[in-house]
Amino acid sequence: YTLRVLARSGGVQQVCQLEAKDHGDNNSRQARDITASSSYNLYEITNINVTNNQCTLAIYSAASANQWLYFDDWEFFKQ
Repeated sequence: YTLRVLARSGGVQQVCQLEAKDHGDNNSRQARDITASSSYNLYEITNINVTNNQCTLAIYSAASANQWLYFDDWEFFKQ
C-alpha cells in the first residue's frame, strides 16, 4: 500500500511525522518527517505491507503553543 498526504508546517515542532503503523508486518511502524514549508508539499510512505487486514494512519506532532501544522487530501491505496 501507499499512503499520501499534503501538508505544510511551521517546522519548529520537536517531532512532526506522517506514519503508518499496526499493519502486521515485522516493521510495524513506518514514518516520514514533515518539514517546514509555508506551501503544501506531498508526503508519501510506500511499500506498506499490510498482513493483518488493518493499518493505523496518523500524523504525529509533538509541539508547543503557537506551532502549527496543516494537512489535507489523504490517500491510502494498494499499489
